[in-house]
Amino acid sequence: YDITGAVTVTGATNVTGTLTAETDLAVGGNTDMTGTLDVTGATTMTGLVTAKNNIAVEGNTDITGTLDVTGATNITGNIVGRGNLNISGDAVVSGNLTIAGTTTQVDVNELTTEDPIITLASSSIATSQTADRGIEMKYGDGASVKTAFMGWDINTSKFTMVSDATNTSEVISGSAGTLVVDVEG
Repeated sequence: YDITGAVTVTGATNVTGTLTAETDLAVGGNTDMTGTLDVTGATTMTGLVTAKNNIAVEGNTDITGTLDVTGATNITGNIVGRGNLNISGDAVVSGNLTIAGTTTQVDVNELTTEDPIITLASSSIATSQTADRGIEMKYGDGASVKTAFMGWDINTSKFTMVSDATNTSEVISGSAGTLVVDVEG
């Protein structure tokens, strides 16, 4: 299908070939595609979008429902998602990635960074704070999962290490651990 004017679809859409829209594309129902979607203008979709081939969009993309893509996806404009984004393959971001949620969870076997300095609590302000700052590490002792902590104790204004720590609302408690070091000087 080649479309040169604006397209608005309010019911379910099934496309088995290539759909090319050179202006805006708005779909209000579910979309099931087994071909290629190529849109030069803005794209707005409010239902379930399932694409079993490629999607290429050169305008802004606004998806209110679920987007499920099996093939490659190339989007040149902005993406506005009001639902979940699930990616089962690799995701490559060549620009900056900003996450504005309250929790970011990274479940990976290995995490590397080129930045030589990692900043914790970057939005801290000069007023009184109660949360400690540092790294919480999980380990097993053969019977249970334990927590170790290494960081800044906000109440004592000192660095601390705790080998069997308890984290209560980001305040670490427990007995001081042993630090093995070679001291020079």
